[in-house]
Amino acid sequence: MSIARAALERAAVDRELLSDLAGSGVVGLLENKLAQVCDVRYAVSTPSGTTALTTGLLALGVRPGDEVIVADYGYGGTAAAVLLIGAIPVFVDIRRGTLSLDPDAAARAIGRRTKAIIATHLAGIPADIDGLVQVAEQHSLRLIFDGAQALGAIWHGRPIGAFGDATALSFGRGKSVTSGEGGALLMNEAETFQRAIFLSQHALRGLTFAAERRPAEQGAGLRIHPLAAAIALGELDLLPARVALMQARARIILERCAEIPLLHPYLASTNGEAAFDDQYVRIISRETTKELTSGLSRTGLKLEAAPARALHELSWWPWAQEPRQASPCPISGETQQSARIAYCDEGP
Repeated sequence: MSIARAALERAAVDRELLSDLAGSGVVGLLENKLAQVCDVRYAVSTPSGTTALTTGLLALGVRPGDEVIVADYGYGGTAAAVLLIGAIPVFVDIRRGTLSLDPDAAARAIGRRTKAIIATHLAGIPADIDGLVQVAEQHSLRLIFDGAQALGAIWHGRPIGAFGDATALSFGRGKSVTSGEGGALLMNEAETFQRAIFLSQHALRGLTFAAERRPAEQGAGLRIHPLAAAIALGELDLLPARVALMQARARIILERCAEIPLLHPYLASTNGEAAFDDQYVRIISRETTKELTSGLSRTGLKLEAAPARALHELSWWPWAQEPRQASPCPISGETQQSARIAYCDEGP
């Protein structure tokens, strides 16, 4: 609350804080700090993680009618970002024993209309970044990572945002940095950064590049609210301690789950470090769910339905392009036999 209160108190005496159109002030401070923390050259803030994805897709040249490979298991917002710009999500299976897109299945799904791949670091667990980068480079595709739940996660000793063509972040509910609502797009290419500014921000920000390109009269107005930026900026200072706490809680969950043979946790590979405290597990037998719930509650853990789903089973907007499956996704279907275990003790 102290971070939010400080932002509100500053807004009461600094009216410019509430009308920042040029990406200066607290918005600029947030973007600069994000770029530093995430080991990238550029960050552009947005109102949400979904708008960060739509901005990234458009900035990387994805257009209506293009196909974008998306993991079949995940949250609807990832595919929704594709549909919102008129492109077509192509659902591809995940790798067995993980929660993330299978690079081999993605390679098999590539067709003449494929323009990009979106891979999600679900539950803060890094996807197979090496394998996905290799597929994208071999087929000259754009690679975007959905890192909404993974700010603070590591791959080969570097933040997950440092890989691919762009990474989308969310500052919404339950994230490692939260400002109520908000998001950001991370990238290293100057051209992608300029396009993201022209597409999503106010024209005043485009004046920065006026010598190189005349900006449009207006962008889409996908700007983070300055108060949300102020809160997120303060939250970034807490990120290392918060990630350490999340990882400590995850270790406690794993230790307590080790004695329950009907639960199989999903873990990060040896190349990565996760950054999320809820632990996804596969339940071997649904008939035992009631007993598991009761037993876990006695150890300070809570069994919840996993909010991720097999996306090909969802009903999508009738006015949008019809998503399609590249091929059957049996592992995604099996993964719906999963749950999320939350740590509900007072905390270490």
